[in-house]
Amino acid sequence: MDDPLPVQTLPPLRPRLVITGRTMARSRRRTPIFGITTSRREKQDKRRANRVLRRAVRQRLPDLPELLPLLRKVSNAWSFDKDGKAWARDPMPWDMRK
Repeated sequence: MDDPLPVQTLPPLRPRLVITGRTMARSRRRTPIFGITTSRREKQDKRRANRVLRRAVRQRLPDLPELLPLLRKVSNAWSFDKDGKAWARDPMPWDMRK
């Protein structure tokens, strides 16, 4: 009788995803532009301003549709919590983390 074909043993499978302990690829800021104050976002201020604008538009629309108010006229951007943004020259590494 003939010997059966030799069987090759394969090395154990390695997992495809290897966690190396590095941070995610896009977890750092690309541009060093930051808000001037400690407020993180202006979402509530913008909501409030647009709510005032929508109310003013609804009130004026039946009477004078050609003279609708502008957002600048019904709200004051200077009263928002954040005072704009600025470019940081030499940001610290922890400032560039998201």
